[in-house]
Amino acid sequence: MSKTKKVAVGLSGGVDSGTTAMILQEEGYEVIGVTMRISDHQDKEIESAKYVANTLGIEHHIVDFRNEFNNIVVKYFKETYELGKTPNPCIKCNKSFKYGRLMDFCKTIGADYFATGHYARKVYDSETNTYRILKAINSRKDQSYNLFQLTQKELEYLIFPIGEFASKEHVRKKSSEKLNIVSSKSDSTGICFIEHKKVGRYLKEVCSSSVIEGNFVDNQGNILGKHKGIAYYTIGQKRKLGEDLSFNYVVTKIDSEKNTVVLGSEENLIVNKLILENTNFLSPNVTLPLDVDIKVSQWSEVYKGKIYTEGDAIAIEFYDPVRAPAPGQAAVFYIGDELVGGGFIS
Repeated sequence: MSKTKKVAVGLSGGVDSGTTAMILQEEGYEVIGVTMRISDHQDKEIESAKYVANTLGIEHHIVDFRNEFNNIVVKYFKETYELGKTPNPCIKCNKSFKYGRLMDFCKTIGADYFATGHYARKVYDSETNTYRILKAINSRKDQSYNLFQLTQKELEYLIFPIGEFASKEHVRKKSSEKLNIVSSKSDSTGICFIEHKKVGRYLKEVCSSSVIEGNFVDNQGNILGKHKGIAYYTIGQKRKLGEDLSFNYVVTKIDSEKNTVVLGSEENLIVNKLILENTNFLSPNVTLPLDVDIKVSQWSEVYKGKIYTEGDAIAIEFYDPVRAPAPGQAAVFYIGDELVGGGFIS
């Protein structure tokens, strides 16, 4: 008789991860709950995760990653702003912790699989002997963008039950069958490790150079006014530049070395080509050049273009001009619903 497969579920205390654990238990898996402690203000989330585990009658582990998380993700977050770029801490966390250290921990406690409440789908392609990630059925909640750094080794181990649900309302309805307390919880927003959710205030608290005042300048270097700190601005921004500057100018460049924010016009924002760094393809069978759909942030429009090699880097050529892609964000590639890969905009 074959043993029951054991699956570890990353329990955040929210409705998506709780429903994931509930579904897998109903499907016959032996479910274990695992929760990362990454900050000092997670008590409510951890209590909620404990509630899910106790209600479902499953084993629950809390893994303390606070020191490592601070040294990796929080440090990256602060330093990226100080370089004048826009960080994506969720992508960094997924790579280093959720699908890194936490997944490794799950293997040490005997889990055959690891599941999360991400809105994405995994399928196996028998012709190429590879696993593929597809967008979630619920396109409004799709989170495949944040998974572009996964490899085949990790994909073999993963399960994403929530990706098959047509809406968040369906997830809540399913959760309410057993997990009433979490079924009505609102979605978490903002940066999870910032308790008050205010980025500028947080960067001041950690004494970041990105919140030191400096000058707004034009393309010729002429001073136009004072800015609050480069972390408060992103490429393409028109608002909150000051009474005389807002909507008359747009942020076209952030110069961290000079601590200046360059203001210009819309025509300065138009991009036909990007160079990427730290690019990853989910399948080893990808050959370039390749026509793809491209997202330049989690919730950006989808652009048509071509990816190809340029020296040691991967480049994107857009078939129609793109407005204001932000350095530090990820450009992620799709063919139809399939996630092909992505890289960071340099």
